[in-house]
Amino acid sequence: MIEAHYILIGLWAAYFAAHSLLASNKVKKLVGNQQAFRLVYSLISAVGLLAIFLYQATIKSPDYFHKSQLTQIIGLTFGIVCVLLVKQVFKHMSAKAFIGISKEENPTLITTGIYKRLRHPLYTAALSFGIGYFVFSPNQTVLLMLICWMAYLPIGIWLEEKKLISQFGNEYCQYQQKTKAILPGIL
Repeated sequence: MIEAHYILIGLWAAYFAAHSLLASNKVKKLVGNQQAFRLVYSLISAVGLLAIFLYQATIKSPDYFHKSQLTQIIGLTFGIVCVLLVKQVFKHMSAKAFIGISKEENPTLITTGIYKRLRHPLYTAALSFGIGYFVFSPNQTVLLMLICWMAYLPIGIWLEEKKLISQFGNEYCQYQQKTKAILPGIL
């Protein structure tokens, strides 16, 4: 079981490294067709996540606390928060352009709606999902996943913000100063 957990940690580390590398401006510049690149990037991300979740599901590990109806409700509530955050994100951007099905037209810095309160609502949604998943299924495997995600968050935010500063300059720096990254009023 311990070996499987080391493999799981390695898979998450590899996934996040690939995610960051493929999302970098250097890689994007190497590719001519940005829409096709975005679609391939989205497919690689989705298949990678699915593969890790399937592997994770094969690992047997004991629960840290007793599952009850209350923990199930709390876990599902975090899941609902995740869905609502994602829904808010796509009120301000095209889901089709995000995954690469259609072309993104004239990218602009979004600072309204959910982006008025959070700079990275998709990271907040992922964190909400991870916490909810752990409360719903409180075992070591899910906790390791959550720890890996939380360890990557500062790295992912730093890399994303580096790109956004290069794209939007001082406008983004001013936005950074007045808007929290992932938790309103806290972070």
